[in-house]
Amino acid sequence: MKMKFVLLIICLFFVRVLPAQKPVTIECRIGEGIGKIMQLSGVNNGQQKILASASYAQNGYYGFRFIPEYEGFYVLGDGKNHEYPLYLKAGDAVSLFMDKDTIYLTGKNNTAENKVLYDWVNLSKRVCEKSIFLVLIYVFTQPLHKRGSLYYTCQSKI
Repeated sequence: MKMKFVLLIICLFFVRVLPAQKPVTIECRIGEGIGKIMQLSGVNNGQQKILASASYAQNGYYGFRFIPEYEGFYVLGDGKNHEYPLYLKAGDAVSLFMDKDTIYLTGKNNTAENKVLYDWVNLSKRVCEKSIFLVLIYVFTQPLHKRGSLYYTCQSKI
């Protein structure tokens, strides 16, 4: 009887623990204008913490495979100018293309969360580009004595 009880507890332990151990796979192809080292960061209370980094081969491909610490947002990028969000949970697979002007999902295994997220990223990028253009037009139509302070105020928001 004790043996069955112990065996039952061990089985329940594995049933509960094993599903949480599904790794996330991220595959990416890099175009022009992106740094040589890519970083994957976790986000905790708005702060990024680098979880892994990889340099890509001459063919422009790299990837990450890891067990996520939590379900939620992560950041993928070169750590400088090109950083993009990902929503990851255990077992997800993400495939994307990234260059200096664009990022988009490729492949058939991307999750619905990341598809919606990247629709938003692409939409907001166009809005941001237009707003920066309008800010610059506004700045350069001001008299010279007002440009300096106004320019730095606008620049800090970008």
